[in-house]
Amino acid sequence: MKVINIDKNQCIGCGSCCGIDQTHFDFLDGRFPSVISNDNLDDQALLDAIDSCPTEAITIIEKAEEACDCGEECNCDDECNCGDDCHCGDGCPCHK
Repeated sequence: MKVINIDKNQCIGCGSCCGIDQTHFDFLDGRFPSVISNDNLDDQALLDAIDSCPTEAITIIEKAEEACDCGEECNCDDECNCGDDCHCGDGCPCHK
């Protein structure tokens, strides 16, 4: 399964992706953009948003379909260490 990945170590929070593509990106935490949809990954607005990123922090990656230990599907893009960005409960390995 392909998903949009924002590398939080590279992202400077400029918001260009949110301005270009409100379907896939939004400021959910107020500081850094978050992925809000992984639908229609061929959408031109998404591709333009990826190209607009000044730090090249946004990529589309192949992710294995798996669930967290909590039984919920994880929204992680990097092997379940998304921390507070995870929508799973506190028992999720993302919160370790």
